[in-house]
Amino acid sequence: MEAENITLLRLRASYNHLRNMGKVHTQKDLAEAIGWQPSHLSSAFNGNPSRLTKGLMESIWEAYPFFNLQWLLGKDENMLSNQEPGNEMPIGEYREEDVPDKFMTRLVPMAAMGGSLVGFEEEGVRREDCERVISPVAGADWAVPVCGDSMEPEYPNGSRVFVKQINPGDFIQWGNVFVLDTTNGLIIKMVVQSDKKDCVKCVSLNPSGRYQPFDVPMRTVRAMYRVLLCVSVK
Repeated sequence: MEAENITLLRLRASYNHLRNMGKVHTQKDLAEAIGWQPSHLSSAFNGNPSRLTKGLMESIWEAYPFFNLQWLLGKDENMLSNQEPGNEMPIGEYREEDVPDKFMTRLVPMAAMGGSLVGFEEEGVRREDCERVISPVAGADWAVPVCGDSMEPEYPNGSRVFVKQINPGDFIQWGNVFVLDTTNGLIIKMVVQSDKKDCVKCVSLNPSGRYQPFDVPMRTVRAMYRVLLCVSVK
């Protein structure tokens, strides 16, 4: 994957994280916080390689040092540093009973499918039967393990994504990564607009070319979850 594409993904992910925390609400808010012209930042969000620079990512880190600078620069898998503010769980060892409820979620006992839809039916998962795990961010609905290399390098095999349900009927932020709970199982993909009616197009991030985009009919999507962040699991 070209460096500017990784930078664009990290820019979008950091912006979404800041919005989830309530620190920014618009791209203009972010531009003001990092000292950039709104038009220049908008150009970066639109994929202009001349704006997707190391300087941009360093400006975000200087304004919000709880981000991991190496992650912003595409050199590490963990979004957050050791300096998280109140809406992130401080790094350390915890007993479950000592963790506030907002930092607890449930781990889906199946991997998000990589590659393509594989055509298996599953009868659903009862939330109370799923393992409780600590979330690095408050308010995650689920933790979902990632299986396969179709979303590498951004979402490597064996990592875990923390997700929040959205209403796709209201708004879908195209170009971001989602977990789709479909009648054919779970998939994690970047979602873009489809040329087909009532469909979304799912795109893999693996630069090898082995995974082709595919369309998913929205009638087969039972729920859609925005990825808040991805963490590696040791």
